[in-house]
Amino acid sequence: EIQQELGSVCLKKWGDAGIKTVNRILDIQPGVPCVCVGTLYKEMALKPNFLVDYLQNVAGGGGGDEDDDDDDAGEAAADREAMVDAQRVTYQSEGDQLILE
Repeated sequence: EIQQELGSVCLKKWGDAGIKTVNRILDIQPGVPCVCVGTLYKEMALKPNFLVDYLQNVAGGGGGDEDDDDDDAGEAAADREAMVDAQRVTYQSEGDQLILE
């Protein structure tokens, strides 16, 4: 298990310096050095989401007697957004959140 492996790696790195391994973030005590094992997920509002793009551009666009000018305008807007995303250096923003699962 990864937790046992991490425990031995921590022991090799820090020795018996009082750093303990905890299973849950709720087990962390303020001021006590520790290692918490888990999955770190970053919620990023600016990160592209291909499923949303698919639903907007493919699944939701087309069929019926809708005006073709509206479809062209929607495609042009999507193309502009794609160009802006391609030029973006980072997808980080002030509203990003880190979640430890």
